[in-house]
Amino acid sequence: MNFDFFQSINKLVFKYNSYTKLVEGLYLTAIVDSFQRLQKISPISTLTENEIRNNLVYDIENNNQLLRPYLQKKILKLTKENTILLSPIQTKRTDIEFFITIRGDFIVECKKLTSAEQRYVDDGLVRFTEEYYSRSDSEASMVGFISGGNISRIIDGLKIKVVQHNPTPNCQRLLNKLCIKHQYSFHSEHNRKTKLSIMIHHLFFAL
Repeated sequence: MNFDFFQSINKLVFKYNSYTKLVEGLYLTAIVDSFQRLQKISPISTLTENEIRNNLVYDIENNNQLLRPYLQKKILKLTKENTILLSPIQTKRTDIEFFITIRGDFIVECKKLTSAEQRYVDDGLVRFTEEYYSRSDSEASMVGFISGGNISRIIDGLKIKVVQHNPTPNCQRLLNKLCIKHQYSFHSEHNRKTKLSIMIHHLFFAL
């Protein structure tokens, strides 16, 4: 790695004056932008959760004008289904991971939903609060692909479940804060086993 490479990384990182602004300005903005193209796939609602995730990652890698230059120069790395070894006999796979040297990983968990399903917490959010994912990170994201039903009502139902799961004192306030002004979104913050709490950026898209 040469001086120009690290200079490019520093230029990207210091473009944003906080980690949250980097997350929102790069990763979440790219997800929203790419999904707008995916919604033109007919019929996207018939695809499985993993198929939608794969299409999303492919579009970010090949069509997203915000991230593609960084990916091509290998300043930013994007992976899917990265295996995490929890013990010699237990593994889990993340859906999407972004990585920038000196900034570390940013993990995204995807769920396809038809209602405010409890598994959004039990098989999604818990992966962060129990530190299966993002153990050393202060922020992560969950993306919900909503198939059928009223998306606003489903999000309201999920907020009730999310705020009951190890909330920090800031959690209730964050529920009413949109992610990058995306209409179907909210934030939450949760206590974990360690002293490091985690903020989750929740994004939702109608299929």
